[in-house]
Amino acid sequence: MESGNGIPIVIGVTGHRQLREEDRPALTEAVKLELKKLQALCPHSQLVMLNSLAEGADLLCADAARELGLPLIAALPFALDRYALDFSSEGREKLLSHCARAREVFVAPPTERPPEEGETRAYLFRQAGIYVAAHCHVLLALWDGKAGSAAACGTAEAVDFALNGNYAPFDGLVLRSAENGAVIHVSCPRDAKAAEKAGSVRTLGNWNAVCGILEKTDEFNRSAAALPPDQNSRLPEGADEDATLARMDALSRAAGTLSRQNARRYRRVLALLAAASSLLTFAFLLYDE
Repeated sequence: MESGNGIPIVIGVTGHRQLREEDRPALTEAVKLELKKLQALCPHSQLVMLNSLAEGADLLCADAARELGLPLIAALPFALDRYALDFSSEGREKLLSHCARAREVFVAPPTERPPEEGETRAYLFRQAGIYVAAHCHVLLALWDGKAGSAAACGTAEAVDFALNGNYAPFDGLVLRSAENGAVIHVSCPRDAKAAEKAGSVRTLGNWNAVCGILEKTDEFNRSAAALPPDQNSRLPEGADEDATLARMDALSRAAGTLSRQNARRYRRVLALLAAASSLLTFAFLLYDE
């Protein structure tokens, strides 16, 4: 199985829209370094960036991902033609360029019920932030570290979504527990008097647990890649034309094969332990006689 067909390691992105120009080089280097560290931690897996491509930090991270050859999934707050109106001419050009190369581009589905006044811009941005935070293994946050508010939709709130799950899914479905939330906080001060310099990094959340999940995922991908090709699709005729379904089917077949292999290995180990136990018992009886 090729690495691109394994379980991807999804890196979500959130960050401030207004960046100080003098901070951009340090922020870019910090983002690339953290992505490289994750690549080193999961050498048998493909990193994929999940990004809403807002102007500022989102586009900076998307540029870094492109430099490192990482695939991009764009989860936008609303339709691209409407979204592009929010951007400067340079930002719009980058937005369209990244959408053109993205593996997928879609409007993030809502997690919370719309407010009484309908789907406002703030609500749609908030839903995109929740989607990115809830659908990634690790959230990369270019953030000044200041707290947000309960009903807002900015970077601080996205970090809160990832670490504490502070949102209310109207259908009760949550992809992962907030207990497994992890954030790589890349300092992104917006105040000239800020003591912390741009680009300094700390990890937040249950980092050890998430690293364990990443290592197990990478081990699955390593084992699955070593399996012989399996062309026995379980999908109905024609359904394998859907790339997502085809990937899920390939993963399911790989998981089934590895499960059977491990079950046989487990039974062999049990048989050997039973034989050894019998021999020890027999030897003890002989010694006793």
